[in-house]
Amino acid sequence: MPRLTKIYTGLGDKGKTYGPGGKIVDKDNPTVRLFGTVDELNSWLGLIRSKLGKNSRLSMLLKSIQNDLFVLNADILGAKKKITKERCDKIKEKIEKYNSLLPSLDDFILPSGNEIATLLHIARSVCRRAERVAVTLAKKRKINNLVLVYLNRLSDLLFILARYVNKLYGEKEELVKW
Repeated sequence: MPRLTKIYTGLGDKGKTYGPGGKIVDKDNPTVRLFGTVDELNSWLGLIRSKLGKNSRLSMLLKSIQNDLFVLNADILGAKKKITKERCDKIKEKIEKYNSLLPSLDDFILPSGNEIATLLHIARSVCRRAERVAVTLAKKRKINNLVLVYLNRLSDLLFILARYVNKLYGEKEELVKW
């Protein structure tokens, strides 16, 4: 992408932006939609970190994920930085670690609890949307398959972390009443 000396280019006024390789594309292009959704997810994680305090273990984990999301966006734009199996495995390890601290779950829960847990549920929902957009993009052009793996694992981790935070703060999970 060309280096911009000002924040506005006028392209957006016409529904256009820069896509992979600096090519001008429509703003509803699946690559742009995925990039934007991942950016939104990253912003939600930043809000959650602001609620946690920067030095908590959970905040440090989320900061690491935020960095991964920048790599993921670079990956979908075709940059040399790529989501790797190691990054996916790290998320899987965190799932196993935090899930081992929770009671088993035999039913659906309402996305609720304390503020941080609820924000984690919102982030999980945004992550699931990013995952759906990534699937759409993968049908249109080749992408690194580990992008899909990473987003799938991350949404699982965010669900587990929401449950963990509720447990940490003594919030009872609310089961769906069928």
